[in-house]
Amino acid sequence: MKKFNIIDFENSNSISGSGFAIFVGLGSQLHNALINFFLNYNYKKEYIGYTLPYLVKSNSLYGTGQIPDKENQLYEIKDYNLYLIPTGEVPLINLYNNNILNESNLPIKNTTYTTCFRKEAGSYGRKVKGLNRLHQFDKIEITQICASNNSNRCLREMVLHIKNLLKLLKIPFRIIKLCPKNLSNTSAITYDFEIYSIVQKM
Repeated sequence: MKKFNIIDFENSNSISGSGFAIFVGLGSQLHNALINFFLNYNYKKEYIGYTLPYLVKSNSLYGTGQIPDKENQLYEIKDYNLYLIPTGEVPLINLYNNNILNESNLPIKNTTYTTCFRKEAGSYGRKVKGLNRLHQFDKIEITQICASNNSNRCLREMVLHIKNLLKLLKIPFRIIKLCPKNLSNTSAITYDFEIYSIVQKM
């Protein structure tokens, strides 16, 4: 990063403190190119794009399970009952809060690009350097809302979607199915995609 001057941690630390990054020159171009690459691939697969608010009410976070499960990771604006989003999934899923959907219109496939914010509290987050465990980071989401009898098929389709993206980028990866004790309180099945890091050799 220093050799090619693509990320500036010194200025990000001066401006905002640790846990933030500034992308510079070719680093900024690569960052933006990857966002466009992922979104355009999603659009071609018939995901509808949304540009969403970065601040949400507490009930939106209850709806997607971040409260109370991950409340200590959230940045709250207390005077307004608003939180910075920890993931684009929160406003994307809450588009359908208090709505009754016609099964004939399912599945509904959506995608979004958002900047996300997490405190990353705890010892693990403090020990990791570089671009891991940042307080501010960018994310592309895909979601599907489907009938219960199609949920396994939709999940398989989404897993294949991510696999194909990583193969197009020629990035080594493996897929881990989480054991029940590691699932969130809103998840029945979770797959983690683990990307190989040449620098970290893991």
